[in-house]
Amino acid sequence: MDAQHSLFDGPFLRDEGIAAAERDRTLVVQAVDKAVEVVAAGDDPFTAEDVRAYLGRYVRDSEDVSKVIGGRIRAAATRGQIYARGETVTAKRPGAHARRMLVWYRKRDVLEVLA
Repeated sequence: MDAQHSLFDGPFLRDEGIAAAERDRTLVVQAVDKAVEVVAAGDDPFTAEDVRAYLGRYVRDSEDVSKVIGGRIRAAATRGQIYARGETVTAKRPGAHARRMLVWYRKRDVLEVLA
């Protein structure tokens, strides 16, 4: 049976809840960043579904993970690690309801040739 809290425990419990959510959110963001890095390291183009497939079940089943994946892919594009050519494919995951998804490519290292 849970212990009954006093009226004065509210701020403490609120702060504990916020801290736990932030901790979980930080771990989800780190996991998604790592998944983007690994998937983008390959030679094949990829979509957000490929990133999702690389994630573990705990992260993949998180409530807002689709938004995190999209945001972290955009962040990687902003950093210049990946880019899109405007190509789209139909999502295969049933929960995505056949929406269109951008195809992403890894930025290749450019070698400068001095003559």
